[in-house]
Amino acid sequence: MRKVFVITVVLLSFFTMSAGSQLFGQAADTLTVPSQIDGNQLDAINIFIKADVARTPNRVYKLNRGEIYFVNGPVKTNDLNLNIYGEEEDPNNPMPPAIIAPGIKPDGSSAGNLMQLFDDTTIRNVYFLGVAPNGVINVGQIVRVMTDGVRIEFDNCFFEWGKWLVIRVQAADTKIFVQNSYFRNNENAGGIYNGRGLDLDHNPADSVVMVNNTFVNNNSFCLGVRNNVVKYCRIEHNTMVNSLKWPIQWSWPTNAIISNNIFYNIHSYGEAPSDLPGQDFDGQLFGIVNIDTLPVDMTQASGVAEADRNVKVNNNVWFYDQSIQDYWAAYDTVQAEPFMNPRTQAMFDDDASYPGLEAKGNLNVDPGFTQPPPTDGLVQWMKVKRETGVTSMLWGWDPDNDPFAIQWPLPEDLSYSESSPLYTGGTRGYPVGDLRWFPERKNDWVTSVKIDEPFIQPTSFVLEQNYPNPFNPSTKIRFTLKSGAHVQVAIYNLLGQKIKTLVDQKLASGSQTVVWNGVHENGQAAASGVYFYTLKTGSESLTKKMLLLK
Repeated sequence: MRKVFVITVVLLSFFTMSAGSQLFGQAADTLTVPSQIDGNQLDAINIFIKADVARTPNRVYKLNRGEIYFVNGPVKTNDLNLNIYGEEEDPNNPMPPAIIAPGIKPDGSSAGNLMQLFDDTTIRNVYFLGVAPNGVINVGQIVRVMTDGVRIEFDNCFFEWGKWLVIRVQAADTKIFVQNSYFRNNENAGGIYNGRGLDLDHNPADSVVMVNNTFVNNNSFCLGVRNNVVKYCRIEHNTMVNSLKWPIQWSWPTNAIISNNIFYNIHSYGEAPSDLPGQDFDGQLFGIVNIDTLPVDMTQASGVAEADRNVKVNNNVWFYDQSIQDYWAAYDTVQAEPFMNPRTQAMFDDDASYPGLEAKGNLNVDPGFTQPPPTDGLVQWMKVKRETGVTSMLWGWDPDNDPFAIQWPLPEDLSYSESSPLYTGGTRGYPVGDLRWFPERKNDWVTSVKIDEPFIQPTSFVLEQNYPNPFNPSTKIRFTLKSGAHVQVAIYNLLGQKIKTLVDQKLASGSQTVVWNGVHENGQAAASGVYFYTLKTGSESLTKKMLLLK
């Protein structure tokens, strides 16, 4: 039987000092934030951060695991970087992460936004809960990104019960990284398009990277890009389970990877003729992966022609269980959602016009999850919406019927059998979906594949992770040029010393592969350890790590 830990509003606090005295009692680089100040729980985190007049750009605010930080208004800072790290999990003492939640104001109301970000920000190991202690779900936007050009990273964060947008980017040219995180029960009782994950809100972005995340019982898009240019997008190793609408609201990617994901009961609502206007611009069904030709203004804004688009859609799995298929069958006009609609499929099949579009290894199979969330609430919501046009219920899975109480560990289990073809069905033989459900495989993946993430790809070339990695005695390095250029590929040791030049010449556009056989320029064999390989073209460069093991 799975152990369940229910956290209540009773808080354990080890801090009785005021904000000012607390500042002088901590180390200069990391400050532990109390969940209450002078016995007052409401807004302690904001009061504490504002009182830190000695804050430096690399200041880290540490939140205690298992405590709740109630806010009166959004946590924010608009003069320096913001770094908030919750305590790491102790396997011997399991409890929920540090929680940021709306408190109850003196007038009985609660905050509608938990965080506003104006500068570069890193948040780790934090649970954002959109429910007040009185059970009212009032948080429309959990996080808002407010400033152009910032870099935002969420790592191992949890987002639950957001009514509208979980992460709303209200700024341009941002770099957004969401990894190892969990989006759960983000829903609006009546709004089918509300309850979204990351939404760019009509703003172009530099980079969007979403890797190793789980989405469970969310109304709408996991990623909403709309009609925006994103220079580089990576959606990989995510597990998405139960939603009303599309997983990715975006038809015009120019440089993107959408691979190794599981789409399970995603876009379950289906589409009737009355649903189609305003969704796919050709009036076709909006597929799980939905690609369209670039509008003229987007071609001009991105500088990318159709033939230069680079979109990889590989090793994904999609499936709809019997309850969703039965719901579709109950309505004559409702059609099931395809993985790709005919236009999208035709573009991927047309290698002459779209040489950079690639789709392979995508399977329509049941993952066989160990304990998926039930779908009865989802099906009921969809039927009421179809038949009356109006709903007023939340359908997310909350076994104890108390949205404020976090059950830990979370009740669903989205692992699957090691005998499943999915277990080795991902790129390089890793499991498909969020690797959190297979900790040993994830640890190996982090070490051997993801040792240089998160990263940002320049727009003029793509540098891939070497393979195999770790390696002995040789490894392949693959890169793609969007146009001809003078290229340098070199190997460096940990001291930054160049030990081998692999390429130093002009190359034509397209994919290239070079091999390093593990030796220095003078022919001496390199020792075991970490090395760096760098690709340079003009003023742009990319560097990745690799591991030589003998």
